[in-house]
Amino acid sequence: MKKAALFSGQGSQYVGMGRSLYESDPSFRDLCLQADKLLGRSLTDLMFEGPEELLRSTENAQVALLTMDYGIFQILSQRGQKFDYVAGHSLGEYAALTAAGVLRFEDALAIVARRGSLMAQAGEMEPGTMAAIIGMDFNSVEEICRRNGADMANFNSAEQVVISGRISAVEKSMEECKEAGAKRVLPLNVSGAFHSRLMEPSGEELAQVIRSVPFNAPRISVVMNVTGEEEKDPEKMKENLIAQVSSPVKWMHSMEFMLQQGVTHFAECGPKNVLSALVRRISSDAVSVTTDTAEGIEKALEVLA
Repeated sequence: MKKAALFSGQGSQYVGMGRSLYESDPSFRDLCLQADKLLGRSLTDLMFEGPEELLRSTENAQVALLTMDYGIFQILSQRGQKFDYVAGHSLGEYAALTAAGVLRFEDALAIVARRGSLMAQAGEMEPGTMAAIIGMDFNSVEEICRRNGADMANFNSAEQVVISGRISAVEKSMEECKEAGAKRVLPLNVSGAFHSRLMEPSGEELAQVIRSVPFNAPRISVVMNVTGEEEKDPEKMKENLIAQVSSPVKWMHSMEFMLQQGVTHFAECGPKNVLSALVRRISSDAVSVTTDTAEGIEKALEVLA
């Protein structure tokens, strides 16, 4: 049995996430307290108590998700789980790199804290938005986006892509996708045009932080967003992370790569079940488990045994 750990991205957070793990697992609790200390504020209070609006903000959601995602991976590892591959969706890629031993948790947290701040600033300086397009082929969506000045942000599955850009460009593209026969067109509740050209200034500033941090050779195979393939070279990993801010997330390509390598079981490390749902859309044969509660961890361990 080949297994992969998948790490959730922004949008999966919810008030109360991680509480049962904090109460039941000492390693998870220690990691949360370490994050509180490194950030100089109580991230755990925000995760457990909210308010939801504050947790949803880019600066808070990203550090909270990194802590939750990596904390779950630690629990699974300590309970004997070994993974052949790791991959993270957008922000989740930092947890994947930490799980693979490429980044230390404290370095990943510092980068993500800066990333969240820069992306929030970019959203304020150049207002943008995102939308999910469901039931329409990639090429047609891409042509509409190109015509209107929007960008492809996420290739989530053959049935679902996300577009990003200036509000007017995304709204015009949404209308044209509806007219062209998309099954559903859903505006996303986001604070900026993530994974679009509007994030390029953020990528340039983030590059300075990323290049200053040591990256180690991975202990587990890492499949990266920008290429949808495995990367082993730490220096190339840095460049991929920098590019990721303003490039599309090739999630479907990443999943297909792992399936081709023989991965049959996927553990979603993070809140909710967004990635597990995408696993089922991409492959009817693959098995996926969710792990965001103490009860969920126990069930997952039975399936992954």
